Amino acid sequence: MAKTLLIMKLIVILLFATCLQASANVYAQQISLSVKNSTLKRVFSEIKKQTGYSFLWDEGILRKAKTVSFTVKDASIEDVMSECLRNQSLTYTIDKRLIVVKAATAAVPDAVPVPPPPTDINLSGRVTNARKEPLEGVSVTVKGTQTGTTTDADGRFRLSVPSANVELVFSFVGYAAQTIKAGIRTVFNIVLEEAIADLTDVVVVGYGTQKKVNLTGAISSIKAEELTKRPSYSVTSLIQGRASGVQIIQQSGEPGNEKLKIAIRGQGTFSSAGSNPLVVVDGIAYPSWDGLDNLDPGNIETIDILKDAASASIYGARAANGVILVTTKKGIIDKRSISYNGSIGFQTPTFIPKFISNSAEYMEMWNYTVDRQGTGQKFPEALISAYKNATPGDPQYPNFDWRDAIFNPGWGQRHSIGIRGGNDKTKYFTDVSYYDQDAIVRGQSYKRYNAQFNLDTKITDWITFGTNINMLFGKKHGPATNSIALIQTIYDMNPTTSPHLPDGRWSVGSVSAPYFMTGNPMRLTDTDGDGGTAIDEKYSITANGFVNIKLLPELLWNVTGSYAYNESFGKIHQRIPADGNEYYFQSRNFAKVMAVTKLGVEDSWSRFIMPSVYSTLNYTKVLPGSHNMSALVGYSQEQYKIRSLYGQRRDYSFPNLSELNAGDPSVQTLNGTSSEWSIQSFFGRLGYNYNGKYLFEANARYDGTSRIQKNNRWGLFPSFSLGWRISEENFLKSSDWLDNLKVRASWGQLGNQNIGTYPYQSLLTTTNYAQGTGVQQGVLRSALSDPNLKWEITTIQNLGIDLDIKQGLFSLVFDIYDKNTSGILNTAEIPASVGLSAPTINYGSLNNKGFEFTIGHRGKIRKLGYSVDVNFSHNRNKITKLITPSYGLNSNQVGYEYGAYYMLEWIGIYQSGEEISSGPTPQYNSQPGDLKFKDQSKDGKITADDRVILPGRYPKFIYGGNIRLNWRSLDLSVFIQGVSGTRHYITRRGEWPFLRMAPPTEEWRQAWTPENHTNKMPALYAWPYNPVSGTDNSYFLKNTSYVRLKNMQLGYTLPPKITGKIGIENLRMYISADNWLTYAPYTINDPERDEDVQYSGQTEAGSYPNVKTFTFGVILNLK
Repeated sequence: MAKTLLIMKLIVILLFATCLQASANVYAQQISLSVKNSTLKRVFSEIKKQTGYSFLWDEGILRKAKTVSFTVKDASIEDVMSECLRNQSLTYTIDKRLIVVKAATAAVPDAVPVPPPPTDINLSGRVTNARKEPLEGVSVTVKGTQTGTTTDADGRFRLSVPSANVELVFSFVGYAAQTIKAGIRTVFNIVLEEAIADLTDVVVVGYGTQKKVNLTGAISSIKAEELTKRPSYSVTSLIQGRASGVQIIQQSGEPGNEKLKIAIRGQGTFSSAGSNPLVVVDGIAYPSWDGLDNLDPGNIETIDILKDAASASIYGARAANGVILVTTKKGIIDKRSISYNGSIGFQTPTFIPKFISNSAEYMEMWNYTVDRQGTGQKFPEALISAYKNATPGDPQYPNFDWRDAIFNPGWGQRHSIGIRGGNDKTKYFTDVSYYDQDAIVRGQSYKRYNAQFNLDTKITDWITFGTNINMLFGKKHGPATNSIALIQTIYDMNPTTSPHLPDGRWSVGSVSAPYFMTGNPMRLTDTDGDGGTAIDEKYSITANGFVNIKLLPELLWNVTGSYAYNESFGKIHQRIPADGNEYYFQSRNFAKVMAVTKLGVEDSWSRFIMPSVYSTLNYTKVLPGSHNMSALVGYSQEQYKIRSLYGQRRDYSFPNLSELNAGDPSVQTLNGTSSEWSIQSFFGRLGYNYNGKYLFEANARYDGTSRIQKNNRWGLFPSFSLGWRISEENFLKSSDWLDNLKVRASWGQLGNQNIGTYPYQSLLTTTNYAQGTGVQQGVLRSALSDPNLKWEITTIQNLGIDLDIKQGLFSLVFDIYDKNTSGILNTAEIPASVGLSAPTINYGSLNNKGFEFTIGHRGKIRKLGYSVDVNFSHNRNKITKLITPSYGLNSNQVGYEYGAYYMLEWIGIYQSGEEISSGPTPQYNSQPGDLKFKDQSKDGKITADDRVILPGRYPKFIYGGNIRLNWRSLDLSVFIQGVSGTRHYITRRGEWPFLRMAPPTEEWRQAWTPENHTNKMPALYAWPYNPVSGTDNSYFLKNTSYVRLKNMQLGYTLPPKITGKIGIENLRMYISADNWLTYAPYTINDPERDEDVQYSGQTEAGSYPNVKTFTFGVILNLK
């Protein structure tokens, strides 16, 4: 492992050296064009693609220009512009990389006397963005004239005007234009606001890019500045709430083990294939979606999420659950930027159950349940009095809060240094980062190192070569006890005991026999002592190289090869304590020997490699008459191999030794395995648009996977989509308020190849059997198989509307969809008498329907700039075909959602014996204060026949919203995220009082009593108690809807007049709060959860808490 880490460090050093030595040579642009009857706007767009030059023009002037026809090869920019403006009443100027096109000034006849020119007024100023960063190349013109200039690298300009009554127009690509009246001022400081939903934005699609305005599929885009607002190393968690139709659940706050779950447009299947999307980073598909978190968020430029078949079918058999395309940052031309991003902060739990922490109250509650239920042993009154009358801090009679002792603020820090730059020939980006986070549970921590290196260079005018390399090393450290068991033990502890007896010996968590004994979590978390240690290390390197060859001006050939390497290593070292005894707290008698879960040393190792290659031919052509054609064909091949090893030895003569070789081989466990699969694909795309008004696109992919039997392994996945830009019709085109109005429609099919490794095959399992006096090894068939397995097929129909009004005044993206998955794989139902496990078969079908929208608004009130955007999604799923229904807690029946809740309906609390005797007969011997259930069958008794389907398995709505404000050098962002209409079946710790003698939560102070006839909570009970917890019922179906202030950040950017004097381009400081406030009906634990099943389908209330994070950070950019 050390050798691998050393290699990674050396690579980082070499990459930095390569960046710093990047060439600064600039060469002349050569342009090749062939156009016929083409508009100037279209020609200028093509020139921009080939050269990188930007254009500025007056739309009214250009609309009157003639179409042009000419052919040039390897021509200079000046020659091409001369061809464009031949016989036109236009002229142009070139200022650095900006070409300004304007009307030619008419000649003045000699006979007309020319009056002497007036005395000019000299104006000057500086133009920056909202972050006070200077904007180079901003056009500054006098309104209604051709007089103008552009800003320099520092955003400064100088301009002479004939009068103080002129108006200055400031315009720049990607920013809203501003018009300022000069008046008596001669110096101006202008702040340009970025335009929302700029129609020229480029969106990444499969194997290419498209202008956002030309999209016909459903795609959500997330930019870098949105990701980095929150202080997290996890890219997946940062996506949460940022895109409509995308649900992300974080089930844990443990660093390095957050248990993130992601779903795009609902539950796509109920097979082992899962609903995880495909992740593609810089064109390379990752073998699993969690590879997304191998990246440092600061290295990402954009994330584009493909949600419908029209956008995703180019990925075929791996795209049924959507596709997440990640583009990392690239170099920039004519500039070198050195950046530092650092932060420090701490984490605390969002929710911890508030358990009874007064020992006397706890014991009195226990005694009440013993009297009521007639079982168990009461605490002696003398002992209760001793606790009541003890002086505060008396070690013999504590009121000890175990949660407060073990949950502590977890401090963390993050630092990254990046270099970005280049010229017309070579561009580079590199970044290294370090993250260190202590957990909120003592003894746990997580460290990770990331490095990113991207390079692309033009070898010739027609060949471009590039590479993208990402490296990760992560290390998680903690006690030998796994986190779930540890949290449960922490929640088990009652306040009558503390970690140590007054004489210093370890306590067992019980005052005396016969009361239940637990572990001692303070001892379990002592990683330097008896708690042992668990270490998890991860090494990842993903690299690709690509070559782009321009065979013709319209034809680009790409070849990309990649190699992904991922290695994981885990070690658990549990020493035998020198004194493993634990004692009762009051009697001080020996109770038990410390429970050791993983005695000795346990090593686990796994490695996967994934080489892949793909090649594409991309053809684009502008035809006479405003016809635009594009076509792409490609080939792809991927191979995946994984190998794992495991070893464990229990007995060690020298317990401090932590290597397997030091252990006694007579008691050991060894195993290992490997598997592999491959997929081969052919794909293509055909696109057409007429004058940017009528849009059509067709995609198809033909996939063959080794996971399916050869007669069925090939599948074709097509899609078709249409778009109509109504705003380009003549009756709307001249409107000065409507920027874009587009209607989209699509249909397509996708596949899901994540169906396990070769489920169609009959597999043999090794076994041991007795022969004579010895034991022999043999093989046997353990399961049936279905050789006729086929793909899971997902068919999606989508209808969408895009609307943009007045450069950000209002924007809307709305989609409605219908998603059907057929041939879902599942285990068949067979009699146990067969003697073999059931085969995997094509078992059922599932439908998802829903809608989603994103709305936005941007404006400015004097010097206060602001923007607001909201995304909202609704999805409902329903089983449409099923061979055999199931009727457990999570039921599967045709016509209902997958895994629907199926249970008794709780309708109140029995208030008297008369109410019990006069109503339906309960299942158990109920008494006043117990739960009352509805007799659905109306047969006069409560039985399993009264179970019904209840809603809440999936949320009705998910939503997110952003508010951004900026005023002078201050900026404020607020991000809100929430879920509505979801319920979870939550039991055990935190819900069932006195489970393993754990204290009840404070909510049980409001329980039913003969004096408090409530219908909200039953009478206090000690688990197990069948009248309340003996049958699945809706009392435990908790409303886990919530709305959360996901992030709030306040920043201050140092004024340029200060930073400019010390060689700093930009310096911003900020404070940030993550998960700061949450409103939820369910308050015992964090409502953001999923089916983290631990016990027979029941969700454990005592799960690892999510965290609040408070951070102070600095972002520094050097010139």
